[in-house]
Amino acid sequence: MKSLMKKRETGIAAILLILFIFVSAQSPQFLTASNLINVLNNNVVLGIMALGMTVVIITGGIDVSVGSMLAAIAVIIGNFLFTPFANALTVVVVALASGLLLGFINGFFVAKFRIPAIIVTLGTLSIYRGVNLEVTRGTWISGLPDWFLQFNRTSLLGIPIPIYVFVFAILVTYGLLNYTRIGRWIYAYGGDAESAQRIGIKPEKVHLFVYSYMGLMTGLAALMHSAQLGNIQPTAAVGFELLVIAAVVIGGTNILGGIGSVVGTVLGVLLLAFLQNGLVLAHISSFWQDVIIGAIIVAAVTFDVVREKRRQRERVALQV
Repeated sequence: MKSLMKKRETGIAAILLILFIFVSAQSPQFLTASNLINVLNNNVVLGIMALGMTVVIITGGIDVSVGSMLAAIAVIIGNFLFTPFANALTVVVVALASGLLLGFINGFFVAKFRIPAIIVTLGTLSIYRGVNLEVTRGTWISGLPDWFLQFNRTSLLGIPIPIYVFVFAILVTYGLLNYTRIGRWIYAYGGDAESAQRIGIKPEKVHLFVYSYMGLMTGLAALMHSAQLGNIQPTAAVGFELLVIAAVVIGGTNILGGIGSVVGTVLGVLLLAFLQNGLVLAHISSFWQDVIIGAIIVAAVTFDVVREKRRQRERVALQV
C-alpha cells in the first residue's frame, strides 16, 4: 500500500476522481454514458500520439514536430483516398508507412549527427508544415469516400471503433516498454545514457526506434483524425504538440528521461480530456482552460525537478 501511494499514477488518479466529483456536482450531464464516450472518442488522437511521445520522452528526447507531421500524413491520406488503390487495408498501410518515414527522418538526424532533438524537430516542424501548405496551396480536401468516414461512425457494443484502436495502441506500447529488449534499452538510456552505452546499448538504435515509433503512432492518429473530421485540413493540429507533451508530462513521465509509464500517460490524457470537457460544461471561458492546463504543466514539471533533486541528495547521503 505504501508503494502504491508513492506512485505518481496514484496521485493523478486521485486528482481525476476529485475532478469527476466536482464537475458532476456542477453539471449532472457530465457523468452520463454518452458524454463520457464522446469525450473519450474525441481524444483518441491525443491519446495515441501521447503514447508515442511517452516512448520518446523516457529517453530524454522530445518531438515538437508531431502536429505538423499529423497534418502532413493527413494530406497524404486524403490524396491517396481518391486513387484506384484505396481500400480499408491500403489506407492503413499508407498512413502507418508515411508516419514511420517522417518519424525515421527525425530519428536519423538525432542519431546520425547527434543534433539535439529539440533542434531537429523544430526544423522538421517548419519543413513538414511548409511542404504541406505548398502541396495543397492551403485548400481543404473534402468529399472523402463514405466507406472511410464510416470507420468513425461505426460502433461495437455501443463504443466507437476509434476507442478500440486507442486501447490496441495502449496494449502495444505497454508491451513494448515492459516486455521487450528495446523497452529495457529505452529506460536504461533515459535513466543514464553513459552507463547504458557502457553495457552495449547503442544510442543510434534507440533514437531511430523511438522517433520512428512516434511517427508510427502519429500515422495511426492521422488516420483517426481524418475519419473523425470528415475532411483534410492542411493547417490542422497547429500547436497540438504542446497538448501531447502536456498529457505525457502530467502523466508522470519525467521530462529529463528515465521515468514514465503507459498507465500514467493514459491517466494524463484522461485528466486533460475530462478537465476540458468539465470546464466547458461549467461554462468557464476557454481562456481560463488554457491558463489551468498551463498551470498543471508547470506544477507537474516542478514536481519532477524537485523529486529528482531530492533523489540526488539521497544518493549523495548514502555514498557518504
